[in-house]
Amino acid sequence: MCERPDIIRLRINCLRTIKKKREGYEPVYLDETWVNACHTAAYQWSHPDTREPQRKIHPGKGERLIVLHAGSHRGFLTGCDLVFRSRSTDSRDYHTEMNSQVFTAYVEEQLLLVLLDKSLVVMDNAPYHSCRDPVNRCPTSNSTKGEICQWLDNNRIARPTKAKKTDYYQLVLQNKPPPSYLIDNMLSDHGHEVLRLLPYHCDLNPIELIWGDLKTMVARQNKTFKLADVKQIVLTGMGEITDVRWANCDQHVIKVEEEYWKQDCIRPDTVQPVGISWDKD
Repeated sequence: MCERPDIIRLRINCLRTIKKKREGYEPVYLDETWVNACHTAAYQWSHPDTREPQRKIHPGKGERLIVLHAGSHRGFLTGCDLVFRSRSTDSRDYHTEMNSQVFTAYVEEQLLLVLLDKSLVVMDNAPYHSCRDPVNRCPTSNSTKGEICQWLDNNRIARPTKAKKTDYYQLVLQNKPPPSYLIDNMLSDHGHEVLRLLPYHCDLNPIELIWGDLKTMVARQNKTFKLADVKQIVLTGMGEITDVRWANCDQHVIKVEEEYWKQDCIRPDTVQPVGISWDKD
């Protein structure tokens, strides 16, 4: 999937953008993950002479925590952790527990308060990351004729006095502006920018490596298989992941980016000027 022509084109644009933005912005990586109450190692080692009983390996998954955080090469951003219990009891993907309201409140009430000046917030393409700004939302084919006409008038787009709805909607398609996202506008108002990673490329986000470390901590320390205890392990584990570890993960991702640059034969998007002298003979 990563080598589809359309994905390669997106990857080239993404790599060029993040390389250019690193010169003036500090990348901040954001992501969500989940941890089950019964998350533990599949196997464990114990000394044959020990008298302590072996830790029981729970066969089920149990309740689930959803974890949201952000960080950079400096480490986790203070006060940006969001850990809450999943309400669903089935095996649905954890993304169903997140929505645009929860994520927007997180950005407004937590992330914006701690971001340094000129940050580049890097995240994936989850639907709740890309909620359209209602102020700039365009009519759709399901909109009423009156709504379409009102949008055309508000944007000072000339339209015939009497026409069919389909004709008015064609004018919307012809004058449709680029998509405007609520999160992008919120961050832009504070001097920050957003970069969405392309599909199937979680290897470009260092926080994915951090999640692996955190889940390993839970697997080793989880003894009670109670959600409250797992949450405490998660919160404590976040404090134990150092800025050195974050910096190493960030450097690893930079190396992955360099490998993609070589693999895709990416050239800089700017061309250096060439001077030509003309001799008069």
